[in-house]
Amino acid sequence: MGESKEDKRMRAKWESLSGAEKSEFKKNYAMRRGVTIDFIRRWAWNEGDLDNLEYHIAERRKKFREF
Repeated sequence: MGESKEDKRMRAKWESLSGAEKSEFKKNYAMRRGVTIDFIRRWAWNEGDLDNLEYHIAERRKKFREF
């Protein structure tokens, strides 16, 4: 199965950024998804981890709904 248009757009954006810009991008991405920067850092997010990050964010949100 291929990447969605949004995934392709995000990956292209990520690949075009410098190191400092990637840090800011991660922060903005986290805010849009409602997760903390520490959460992203724990998973050592890099350009190959976009799919895993989405999975872990979804799992974390499921746990919040269970309480």
